[in-house]
Amino acid sequence: MTLALELTGSEVVSELSRAGDPVSVRIMIREVGRIVDRLAKLDLILTGDVPTWTKVVTGRDSVIEVRVDHALQEARQQQTSLMRLLAAIARHRGDDPGEGAGGDDDGLADL
Repeated sequence: MTLALELTGSEVVSELSRAGDPVSVRIMIREVGRIVDRLAKLDLILTGDVPTWTKVVTGRDSVIEVRVDHALQEARQQQTSLMRLLAAIARHRGDDPGEGAGGDDDGLADL
């Protein structure tokens, strides 16, 4: 996924972390990193990277059915969660991005 310029979750955590962040902000930042990693995996699934989402082991006389459901929906939900967390971090720090979560003021511009 091209989100956050292809940074890993741990790289995003490093970029967002500041000395003196309270526990509440550190927890939000850690969750942002997890979401970034999750979105990268979902992107691999959505672009058809088979080794990411399947491992097929066949048994004797077995029928195998593989389904991938709702990956796009989950990716959209994760993106929404990411934007909300970034906005909450910005508000806590006093860099309120405002009501809108778009444009250059959405907390993603510096990533």
